Amino acid sequence: MTESPVTPPPQEAPRQASRKRTILMLLAGGFVLAFGGCALFLGNLNMNSDAPLANLGAIIFIAGVLTFIAGVIWGLARFINSRFDKAKP
Repeated sequence: MTESPVTPPPQEAPRQASRKRTILMLLAGGFVLAFGGCALFLGNLNMNSDAPLANLGAIIFIAGVLTFIAGVIWGLARFINSRFDKAKP
């Protein structure tokens, strides 16, 4: 006897993260990336040679700083937008 496969009931769509949470993740993630990249860069920095891990640390540091700046700009834009929305009659 063969039974037909039972399909599971459909699940709810996952909730979208709030804008505040997204901005906080960008800020925190950027800070952590920048801090880790800086530590990796300084920990492997050798004045006489070109260490590949130091180069990787510098790239991670730059990516973290750019991510942090993106979070700040996004947060400021969100704040300004909410202020204008409240001013509308």
